[in-house]
Amino acid sequence: MDQDLHIEKLSEAFDRACEQMEQENYEAALEALVWLHDNPVPDALPTEMFRRIYGFQAWGLLASKYPPAKKKMEEVLAKKIEAAKNETPSKSVKADIGRLSGILSELSISPE
Repeated sequence: MDQDLHIEKLSEAFDRACEQMEQENYEAALEALVWLHDNPVPDALPTEMFRRIYGFQAWGLLASKYPPAKKKMEEVLAKKIEAAKNETPSKSVKADIGRLSGILSELSISPE
C-alpha cells in the first residue's frame, strides 16, 4: 500500500476515534485506536510517528475516562515488553514501550 494512502487511513481512524469519544461511544473509540496502533507501515517513520503521537495520546485520554481502554493499553504494553525480553526489540517497539509506559504513568498519578 502507498505510504500516503496509509497515512490517510490512519488519519481517518484517528478522526473516527475522536468523534466517537466526543459522542461518548468509548467502545467504538477504543476499537479505532487499537486499529491505529496495529496498522503502521513497518519501518515507515511517518506512520509510526502519527500513531505514537496522536493515537497513543488520544488512547491515554480515553483511558482516563474509560477503564477498559486503560486495561487494553496495559495489555498491549505487557505484550510488547514480553516480546522485547524474548528478542532484540526494534527501535519502534522500544519507542512504543516508552510512550505507553509514560502515558500509563501519567494516568496513575493524575487526580481522579
